[in-house]
Amino acid sequence: METRTERRTGVGLSRRTLLAGTAAAAGASAISWKVIAEQIETLKKEGWEANPVACKVCGGGCGLIIMKKTGVKPSLATVRVFPNPTHPQRGMCGRASQAAMLWASPYRLKKPLKRVGARGEGKFKEVSWDEALDGIAKQLKPIVEKYGESSVVYTSHTLSGIQKWASFTLGTINQIGHEATCNTAGNAGRILAFGKKYQGKNKIDPDYDHASVIMLVGRSINCPMGVAHRLVEAKDRGAKVIFVNPWQPDPALGTADWIPVVPGTDGALIFSMLQVMIREKLYDAEFLARQTNAAYLVSSDDGHPITKAELTGTDSDADKALYAMRTKAGTVVFRGVKTEKVTDPATGKEKEVQSFIENASDVPELEWKGELKTKAGAVIPVKTVFTAYAEEASKYEPAAAAKITGIAADRIVRLARLMATKKGVFEDNWYSSRNGNDVELCHLLCAANAFIGNVDQQGGLCVEEGSGLTSSAIKFDGKTKTCTAPNGTTWEITNTLRADHAYFPEAPGSFFALQKELEEEKPYPVKALFVTASNLLQREANTDRMRKMLMKFDLVVVQDVMPQETCDYADYVLPATMFLEKGGVTGIEFAREMGGAIQRNAPGLPIPDGNESRDDLFPLLEVIRRAWPERAARLGYTKECKTNADFRKWNKTLSEGYGLPKLMADLEAKDPEKAKAVKESLDANGWALVKPKAYGTYPYKKPFDTPTGKMEIYAFWPYLKANRKGVPGLPAWEPVKAYTLPSKPNEFYMVSGKNLQGNSGLGMFGPGSHANSERRAVMNPDDASRLGVKENALLEIRAIDTGFTEKSRVHLSYRIKQGCLHMPGFSGGTRSKLLRAMSPETADWMEEGVNPNWFATGYASPVFGPLANNGSVSVKVLSD
Repeated sequence: METRTERRTGVGLSRRTLLAGTAAAAGASAISWKVIAEQIETLKKEGWEANPVACKVCGGGCGLIIMKKTGVKPSLATVRVFPNPTHPQRGMCGRASQAAMLWASPYRLKKPLKRVGARGEGKFKEVSWDEALDGIAKQLKPIVEKYGESSVVYTSHTLSGIQKWASFTLGTINQIGHEATCNTAGNAGRILAFGKKYQGKNKIDPDYDHASVIMLVGRSINCPMGVAHRLVEAKDRGAKVIFVNPWQPDPALGTADWIPVVPGTDGALIFSMLQVMIREKLYDAEFLARQTNAAYLVSSDDGHPITKAELTGTDSDADKALYAMRTKAGTVVFRGVKTEKVTDPATGKEKEVQSFIENASDVPELEWKGELKTKAGAVIPVKTVFTAYAEEASKYEPAAAAKITGIAADRIVRLARLMATKKGVFEDNWYSSRNGNDVELCHLLCAANAFIGNVDQQGGLCVEEGSGLTSSAIKFDGKTKTCTAPNGTTWEITNTLRADHAYFPEAPGSFFALQKELEEEKPYPVKALFVTASNLLQREANTDRMRKMLMKFDLVVVQDVMPQETCDYADYVLPATMFLEKGGVTGIEFAREMGGAIQRNAPGLPIPDGNESRDDLFPLLEVIRRAWPERAARLGYTKECKTNADFRKWNKTLSEGYGLPKLMADLEAKDPEKAKAVKESLDANGWALVKPKAYGTYPYKKPFDTPTGKMEIYAFWPYLKANRKGVPGLPAWEPVKAYTLPSKPNEFYMVSGKNLQGNSGLGMFGPGSHANSERRAVMNPDDASRLGVKENALLEIRAIDTGFTEKSRVHLSYRIKQGCLHMPGFSGGTRSKLLRAMSPETADWMEEGVNPNWFATGYASPVFGPLANNGSVSVKVLSD
């Protein structure tokens, strides 16, 4: 069936899908950037001004140009959106193309709203800002007095940094990001392989601009468009692009290969490829030996890393951080990382520098298994990390893996040989929480690049250069429980156990974990919630659970641009400004050539007439000032700002000594010519390259942030603390635990995903999303024929594990593997009663289709807490 599926990927594609998918993905390469640049220049001559901005319709941050006709009031007739043709992250998807329409949308929240019905009914009345802020402060203050500051929780997906100004100022540790169904598993994989400093979604990434083969496992590249553009350029250059996914993503249409794997079996596929590489000696032995911990020794019994302290019987922290390595001379040596203070010749200031504790003459031995004797005489069975991998990979001979993954054995062999011989790169993942075994998969994908030896080299998995741009923040010291504001003011936070960390100690943000606190007040009660720019009911796996959680808070405040579903559960809804109304300078997240670059954001659009939206931090701080003036004074916020302009003027005081002024001052001191070039590029293009990528740095010259400093294909990090024991050092594949596997003829894997036409919390409200974004469930035509399902038939879909049942029309396409239903996220299934009250017509089309998180179990992996947003469902035909 695999061959037939691949041959027939074009069957069942609607004209809308072809136009919106293929054109949007491939068009990035096909469109002449020279033509776009000429269009922009023509408009300038006709009296239009060009305003650069990083797009934030989703979290990608691609470079746009907002063209605005000078001398007239901005409107849809006088504002146009273009991709910035010279930008290192250029490209414009369906989400960005409707940015101006979202800015001018009649559905935007315009005034503060106060709930007048029962929570969840979506009944509100408009109130003044004073009434809303006074009301929130009045409800919040007794909650804090009775339950303490930690009873107040802030959550956001993309604006956690803004919320922390308020949460720390109030005195709560509970700013809890909403990442569990997005980047948590990818972050965890990078922590395990490279360390916490490298966990960010863009800190480690493939060098698409020089790659020969790119394998994307579970990644669609529907965000960011700047990367999709680089991917298409790579294909035009002759690179081979391979998508491993039960659903064929938009960028896979055309010349890319699509490997329709059985959901949740990706890890078995990668281990099978490693088995071929090991068996045929295709791996890069030198890289593994010198730059990873492959020759380090672990216990054959429980897998823990062997240290000098264990073998010598000392209790020294220094010896606990020295790890045993086997040499080809038959000896055991100890390696680690040291930190020294040196004087920076460019600045004359003292700085810390890390380097390896190792002797280059010691030749690591990869394959070894034996015993070591401690000083006390105990015998420890040990093996090298490489041996542990070889043993695990031996379970996945291609013939055995084919039965698990649905991918033919000979194809697995060809893929392994291709990746090894062509020095390919495995993409390390972003939107990666799917099946409950994703942490191990993301770590394994990083490790697979080590077997190829393609790390921080051209065309490999690389560390993106930093630009040196800094931002101000409240600094929190967990040891002393002390917060320090940029102005030097300090204060203590009494309870430093973040609520979700009571259950998932290393979670970047697992908001769902508050269920225990809400139901049982363990380990402490949480009573008030501030939600900023996050649609929890579209983001959260197991939507019903989230609804029940929202009902239990004493106070819920939602800040947003649109009347999204979470607003129905709020006591107050506060209208927020959007990115086209804001400015500043930020780093570019996915820059071409992996360089460190910066972006000027100066879109130049005002808040529309009649709209009273405020910047997100403004009302958050104003609530604190009204309830506790002395706490707001910690930041120097002592007087009410009456307008956004007033607040922005005050807000600049928080960033004094940071940002662009500091970067330019540093560049002037080190390299005046470079500083001049950066300024000229910012002024002329809206962006500037600050630091080109220096390949071959990590871990060749500088250690990673791992316990060994090496790239850790076998993570030692979990063994440093007892509360991390749920994470394995060796990222072995395990079958799906997150949901019951489908077994009956009418049962399917539910496969979630996104597209680049409209899938985002903001973008889904746009007219482009209405026209182009698929909202229905998608079924393979062969499954449909078997069950008697016709195109656009009405189905009843039932979650096998939870029993949740909903209806959806169905689209038939060979883009989904047999036995699976694809359900696009952030596209359909909206149930906003507030939106229905504002615009029944809009609510009608936004309610069409499905929200995949309805059917997910809400299973969370240990320690990091990523949620699985795939699941299993049964279907029944209701009508044609």
